[in-house]
Amino acid sequence: MKVILTLALIAGFEVFNINTNFSGTWNKSKPGSAFTLHLHQSGSNITGSHVSVQKNGDRIDSGFDSADVTITGTINSSSKIATVTFKSGYCNKKGIATIRRINANQIVWKIKNPPPGEYYIPNIDTLTKQ
Repeated sequence: MKVILTLALIAGFEVFNINTNFSGTWNKSKPGSAFTLHLHQSGSNITGSHVSVQKNGDRIDSGFDSADVTITGTINSSSKIATVTFKSGYCNKKGIATIRRINANQIVWKIKNPPPGEYYIPNIDTLTKQ
C-alpha cells in the first residue's frame, strides 16, 4: 500500500510540475505579427524577455538587447498563474500581466494593467511552446 501511495504522489507531483513549469520559448505568429516570450522559472519566480512584432513589422516592442530581462514575477502554485511585471521597450514603461498555463504546450498571456503610453504587446494571446 505504501508503494502505491508513494508512486501516486510522485506521479501527481510530475503532472503538477509539468503543468506549472513556465520555462521555455513560447510563440504566436500570424500574418503581419508575432509575439514571443522567453521565460525562465526558478521555484516560484519567473523572469524572461519578450519580442512583439506588430503592424507587418512596422512596430517592434522588445528589450534593447537580447539579454535584457523585461519580465519578472511570481507564480501562484495553487492557481498555476504567474503574475508578472513587464517593461515595454516601445514606451519604456511597466505594466502588469498574467501568464496562465492551460496545458503542456500552451500558455495564455493577458495584460491586467497596461503600461502608460504607446506599447505594441498583445493584450491577450495564446502562445505555443517551441
